[in-house]
Amino acid sequence: AYVQEGTPLPEKPVMLTFDDGYYNNYYYGFPLLQQYNSKAVIAVIGYYSDIYSQNEEKSAYYSHITWNEIKEMSDSGLVEIANHTYNLHSQKSGKMGVARLSGENDETYLSRISEDIIKMQDLLFEKTGIDSDIFVYPFGIAPEASRELIKNLGFICSFSCEGKKSVITRNP
Repeated sequence: AYVQEGTPLPEKPVMLTFDDGYYNNYYYGFPLLQQYNSKAVIAVIGYYSDIYSQNEEKSAYYSHITWNEIKEMSDSGLVEIANHTYNLHSQKSGKMGVARLSGENDETYLSRISEDIIKMQDLLFEKTGIDSDIFVYPFGIAPEASRELIKNLGFICSFSCEGKKSVITRNP
């Protein structure tokens, strides 16, 4: 709203964001958001929500939120759900989030990450009715080559991790 509509920010704006969609976000965090009428963004990894929606295992130490829990939190108006990829949040087989694989050409790279991100968008909508416009880069790694793709896929906001002060601008 600040970027696109010019809505003013509070004097000291703060964002509560949670990566990966762990069950503890639901178990501990969601009741606190309700108690204090606060809002947050939770970036969900689709692969793990699929697994824990099927096996229904609940552990505040390691499991992830289910599609039903995602929908419940989103429906509350307190939680905005972000796309954190379907299954690119991995360091296996030379992968590191959406970073380019060694020797990977532009076409193969963009196709690989695009398929995964779109799979997450489609699944998120199918399971919860949510059409997220927020993308959170796994491990905070946001390669320059991916940024235009993220924008072209319809995301209006993306989060990365860079060792610098965050600056909020009205530049979309």
